[in-house]
Amino acid sequence: PYYVVPTIGRAALCQPDGVAQFSWDHVEAMHWDEQFQKPLEVGLRPEKKRECERVRDLLGLPRDTWFVCLHVREGGFRKDWTEEGPRNCSIVNYFAAIEAITAAGGYVVRIGDSSMSPLPASNKVIDYAHSPYKSELMDLYLISECRFFIGTTSGPIEVAWLFQKRVVGTNLL
Repeated sequence: PYYVVPTIGRAALCQPDGVAQFSWDHVEAMHWDEQFQKPLEVGLRPEKKRECERVRDLLGLPRDTWFVCLHVREGGFRKDWTEEGPRNCSIVNYFAAIEAITAAGGYVVRIGDSSMSPLPASNKVIDYAHSPYKSELMDLYLISECRFFIGTTSGPIEVAWLFQKRVVGTNLL
């Protein structure tokens, strides 16, 4: 077992009440089992949301349309291209889903990192993973605002669950 300290929200999540470093004793004292019984209200502060909406406009994603976030894990981020098993897969396998979403009137926003295979240009498809506007804050905004999320085993699917989004999970372990 291991833990990862996020860069956004680090102080509030990983160092509550001024705790200087991670401690299992502190985790147990927080009674997470009780906290898991009630949904967490998660969202972006209004000023951060406004900032992201300006970037959304620059991406060409209309504010009055629905969209789906798509994250298909490839091996570039963790440099595990040769990993066996369901974690890594090809974006090509999702072209039919992309077509179905755009035919139904939605947009598809592909999230991820710049090591991923670029998507071919297509109407109502935004390859945000290769966008100059990519940021951790924008990742959170897009996932928080999407109608639903399609993704493989990786960090972004966890964020979608955190935002209580409908998730179509593929290649899950």
